[in-house]
Amino acid sequence: MCGVLGLLTQGSQAEDLKNHFSAALKRIDHRGPDACGEAELLSGRLRFGHTRLSILDLSDAGAQPMSSAGGNLTYNGEIYNHQELRGGLQHTFLGHSDTETLLAGLNQYGITFLDKCRGMFAGAYFEGSGRKLYLFRDPIGIKPLYYAKSRSRLCFGSEIKAMLPLIDGEAAADPEVVHCYLNYENYPQEKSLFSGIVGLQPGEILEVDVETLKLSSRRMDTPWGVLDHTPSPSDILGVLRDSVEAHLLSDVPVAVYMSGGLDTSTVTTLAANKDSSITGFTGYFDVGDTYYDETDLAELVAKKLGIGFHKISITANDFKKSFEKLIYHLDEPRMGMGSFSQYVVAQKVAETHKTILSGHGGDELFAGYPKFKAAYLMSKQFSVSNKLAMVRNIKSREIPLMGYALANRMVSGAMPAAPRIYESFENDMFDSQFQVRGRDTIKGVHDYYLNIYLPGLLMVEDRISMAHSLETRVPLLDQRVISAALSVPMEKHLEGGVLKSYMKKAVRDILPSELLGAPKRGFPTPLRVWFRKELLSFLKEQLLEDFRLSSFISRPEVEDLIDSQRTPHRLYALDERRAHRIWMLLCLNVWARKYEVSF
Repeated sequence: MCGVLGLLTQGSQAEDLKNHFSAALKRIDHRGPDACGEAELLSGRLRFGHTRLSILDLSDAGAQPMSSAGGNLTYNGEIYNHQELRGGLQHTFLGHSDTETLLAGLNQYGITFLDKCRGMFAGAYFEGSGRKLYLFRDPIGIKPLYYAKSRSRLCFGSEIKAMLPLIDGEAAADPEVVHCYLNYENYPQEKSLFSGIVGLQPGEILEVDVETLKLSSRRMDTPWGVLDHTPSPSDILGVLRDSVEAHLLSDVPVAVYMSGGLDTSTVTTLAANKDSSITGFTGYFDVGDTYYDETDLAELVAKKLGIGFHKISITANDFKKSFEKLIYHLDEPRMGMGSFSQYVVAQKVAETHKTILSGHGGDELFAGYPKFKAAYLMSKQFSVSNKLAMVRNIKSREIPLMGYALANRMVSGAMPAAPRIYESFENDMFDSQFQVRGRDTIKGVHDYYLNIYLPGLLMVEDRISMAHSLETRVPLLDQRVISAALSVPMEKHLEGGVLKSYMKKAVRDILPSELLGAPKRGFPTPLRVWFRKELLSFLKEQLLEDFRLSSFISRPEVEDLIDSQRTPHRLYALDERRAHRIWMLLCLNVWARKYEVSF
């Protein structure tokens, strides 16, 4: 896992920007503190920069940027099947890194070699003939890559903060994307909050003509597809086991996040069965409410497996100490309050480990969110008897969400795949990506979770972990797992009105029975509680003393919002929604200040 930076210029700018490039690269040394390298190509017109977190082949044979007669490569990620790919390559290998395998494959087969790669990756390849530069990103969007183009230069990188000194003009916000963030707490992958800075989409390959800077884009061949049969629960367990074992490929110790939920418990169990030295980490909030403490189930799994287990207490004081650093490392806020708790836990993990396994993807692939139930009820293709079974198994905590979704469908004709946090920007240009219309509601919701929600989570996870020089791996998003999950009919995923019913059948013999019936919580963060007292002064200081959001909301409105949250709502959902509103304004205000962004 690493950090990538690149710059392609025309004319006399190349020499002028040389020193700026080296300084900009240092802005992402947290992504790779083990080594730093630069390559000068095209007589200095093209520069590759790389910061290395050494996980596979710790020797210099794995250093980047990596060059050969056939081409040049700087990339971030892991190719888990790189050893088997070596068998078909005509290359004399000097080390055992996946970087050398990837470069040899690109030299031999061209950019289509990426279609053979199983893993997570984002980077740049400059072919040896000196005609084309390629930027690329893995199909699910596990690893990020941004780019910005002007008439005379193209800059790209793993993080926006490193690109800012190299692009034309001052940092400015894109108001439409800010509106989308305020509406949905997220925005499409190809967008960023910074005007003119674009995110490479999952599976996108951008071809750059190095003479004219002309760009042309295409998608990788999707490395998964629906099978010609429905895999059995034992088949699902088999591909899960295969993926977890592949993701243990490492020359350094591997840890695992343990939330007490089905996904991380499955990953932990399968990993521990292969490597008993694996260590688990979980975070919790000691606020006198067991809703914010899932350590009991996580500890149950750890004891059953006999593995190391660490509980990390997260406090309001941690929020005060880490919030500004969190916003800096995120580059641009998105995807909710959980980023704070993730940041604190990742910081602790990084004290002893360089890489960790996560359960991201399980809920999106195997129908683990209550919204799948609402979409099921609205879809036309399911029988009345199946829908009645669904209704009988709706939990009391799911009723507000069901009511919200059904009411919106009746009023507007669209089901909100994501709830609106603010409703001030009704003409938002991105609404169609967050609202589901048509008869096949369940497919629309599933597509939203896979194409919008999940990539957003992965973007945040990348920033949070790499802020502490920690690589996060997501074995539930392996291409074989995705193929298997997408080949199971939705009726089976939600059989009997039970979320993730098919996955539970697959793993029920390897997990404690207590986990299979436990409610989904998703590592909730008690900011709605802390904003009333422990964080009230901090909140006012960070949001009101240097208020920068008057283009979107007035200061008196914000003051009223802060005052209102001091009295709890009776309904948890409304209380939580208000906390999200405050959180989003806080994030935007501090982001604008940290990056000197103009609105």
